[in-house]
Amino acid sequence: MTKYKVIGLIIFLLFFYCQKFAVSNPHKSPIYLNHVLFTVDDTTFFTINNSDFLRDIFASIRTPTTQSDNSKSWLATYISGQNTYIELFNKSNEKNQGFSGVAFGIETVGGVDSLYRSIPDSDSSNFVKIVMPRNFETGQSPWFYYLTSTLEDSSSSLHTFVMEYDFEYMKYIFPDIDPEEINITRKLYNNSYRDDLLLKDIIELELALNKFDTNKLLKDFKIYGYQIKHKGKLTIGTGPDIKIIIRTKSELKSGICRIKFSLTDKQYEPQTILFGHKSKLILNRDRTAEWHFDI
Repeated sequence: MTKYKVIGLIIFLLFFYCQKFAVSNPHKSPIYLNHVLFTVDDTTFFTINNSDFLRDIFASIRTPTTQSDNSKSWLATYISGQNTYIELFNKSNEKNQGFSGVAFGIETVGGVDSLYRSIPDSDSSNFVKIVMPRNFETGQSPWFYYLTSTLEDSSSSLHTFVMEYDFEYMKYIFPDIDPEEINITRKLYNNSYRDDLLLKDIIELELALNKFDTNKLLKDFKIYGYQIKHKGKLTIGTGPDIKIIIRTKSELKSGICRIKFSLTDKQYEPQTILFGHKSKLILNRDRTAEWHFDI
């Protein structure tokens, strides 16, 4: 091969790599998993909240009433990892069973705006940017910014969005931290995380979705720069530190049906813990855990 052919091959490979990078990274900021939220039946919710194992051994758990502004407040149980967390609701109303949300996160100031600008013109009209405010004793101020799809369907059971914490908000809630050390990372937001317990982070999700929600999530993956592959009847989206598996919705499986975690170095015995008849937490030998839900 002549040197000119070698040079030509190098140029081609560089062009190919740059094109591939541009497709898989349409914006500068990585899109991480921030948290997941979903509803369970009252029995499962009560059993989880009253589990000594969860509180004393597995994870930091709290159940506050959150007030976002004068018209919005909610009660949920929060199960926190180092960078990610679970937001769990109980709903007696049967139509709410199986409703799930997947919140992604950007850790760069202005990241939501940058992501929105990267959306192709043909899709941008299907997305909206929103500022979520929060009430404080001193008044109301921005809490986080989020970007979400406006596509709706009566059969939908999944809500997805990308969020970015407000920098001034982070300064406000962490007054004892040097302002030079303040950032908008998930890790700082989860400042109450306890590394003396087992849970470290969410590393995998499995969702049972109908066709509409599947197609909507796949569009999100493409915009976020996630890699997509198909394995049998499963579709898998892979992003920074997270794998999201999509399967077909069934009578017993809807929305988030399995969450896989990485664990800390704390010693434990492999075991299965039941939470009523519709949920079980399996501690594997390989320092991972899997939480299954029939919702």
